[in-house]
Amino acid sequence: MKPELRERFQKGIRLFDLGRAEKAVAELEACRRQDRDDPQITLNLGHALAAAGDPKRAAALYRELMQSPNEQALFAAYWSLADLKGARFTSGETKRMAELAGTSRGRPGRFLLMFALGQALDRQQDHAGAFNAWREANDEVAVKRPYSQAAWSNLAHTLRSIRDVPRAASVAQGPKPVFIVGMPRSGSTLVEQLLGAHSAVQATSELPFIENIARSLDRQGGFAARLPLLSGEACARAAESYLAQARPFLDASTPYFTDKWPNNFWYIGLIRALFPDAPVINVIRDPLDNAIGVYRQYFSHGNEHSFRLEWTADYWEVYLDVMQFWESLFSGQVLHLAYRDIVTEPEMAARRIFNHCGLAFEAATLEFHRRERTVMTPSAQQVRQPIYTSALDSSRPYRPFLQDLLPRFESITKKAGTLPGF
Repeated sequence: MKPELRERFQKGIRLFDLGRAEKAVAELEACRRQDRDDPQITLNLGHALAAAGDPKRAAALYRELMQSPNEQALFAAYWSLADLKGARFTSGETKRMAELAGTSRGRPGRFLLMFALGQALDRQQDHAGAFNAWREANDEVAVKRPYSQAAWSNLAHTLRSIRDVPRAASVAQGPKPVFIVGMPRSGSTLVEQLLGAHSAVQATSELPFIENIARSLDRQGGFAARLPLLSGEACARAAESYLAQARPFLDASTPYFTDKWPNNFWYIGLIRALFPDAPVINVIRDPLDNAIGVYRQYFSHGNEHSFRLEWTADYWEVYLDVMQFWESLFSGQVLHLAYRDIVTEPEMAARRIFNHCGLAFEAATLEFHRRERTVMTPSAQQVRQPIYTSALDSSRPYRPFLQDLLPRFESITKKAGTLPGF
């Protein structure tokens, strides 16, 4: 890639990372006009189009790459089309994937092909074939990205030493964040889009800034040890820093904005210290449905628990321990919201959300799928549809392959039921 082209390509990527998908599309389209053969440009233009709400053009670009002689680009294209929730593979494309799966063993990036094949077979109701494909994909990734059960369990244990948290000495100037937390693939994007359809709220990309502050504290002697020692002035400065980092993601003058970073459930104590009155919403999905949801989804970074179902069970257990601890410390300050309630009784759920945020209910928020907006998560195409219930009990066809884990997930579900609202 020539230097001037690379500079423009990187500008498009930066815009995409800031949630400016439409502007990213313009830059990447200009790049593609200069070089139609570079798979990086084609692939990332597809991603930007998908986020900007143009899945048909995105799918066309992915299908173009599915013919590429570059095997890595080809594998990535198959997965990208599979991850485009409104797209469907043709029978010919599924057959070709199965053939490639047999001839590409041991090749770098093949796991993406297997994740895609699993999605295609799932849509054909071939649940055994789908599960086997996902298992092969996840097994390959798990070897390279193992889950550290001890590290997460230790963090959960150290959090329990917190007896109180400081409060910012002054209120940070700027729009007020609404924090949406929970397990990944539990419905947090749906809640984000309900909120983002409100006249007083802007939905943003996933913002890592609370986690970054927490990691900084951890490097200074341990997150749980350092948090209670922060002064009110230090909390106020950290809150101002957080808002300064969030501002490039905001393009509307609204009093509220969403911060949907699911892993922030670990740092609710920090959120309370920096923004004592900020709404926090914890979205909870049926644990087994969630386990299958993350098992079928490739995460390019983080969420290492997703690559083994037993690791997901481990992570669910520490997640519930942490949420129960925060509930004991901040009783009633976190809204625990069941995904099942959101999709079966959306108006009631929306009223609970807005009441928790101190906002008046707006009926138009239930029509959020009609709004044109950027969505940067794997749920992008789902939230452009009306609320639906078909994802409920999505694990049912896969229960025959999970017999050894079913008792454990039943216990996890029972424990989840002790949280208010689930």
